Amino acid sequence: PAKFCLTFNITKELDGRDLTTDSEVWIEDSPTLSRSQMIKSQRIGISGKGECAAWPLRFYVKNNSYVSSV
Repeated sequence: PAKFCLTFNITKELDGRDLTTDSEVWIEDSPTLSRSQMIKSQRIGISGKGECAAWPLRFYVKNNSYVSSV
């Protein structure tokens, strides 16, 4: 997603990097969140792209300002 990439300065130069072994880019554990803080919804901007467009494959923290609005 564009806002995620902009926020973390993720560019195409990072394409193909192995997040399990790379020393310049990695994933860290986050604080534990309650289920009420996590939102699950349909992906946005892909309506009409087949049945999977309606699947709930978008997860984000409630009221996070870096998430695109629906």
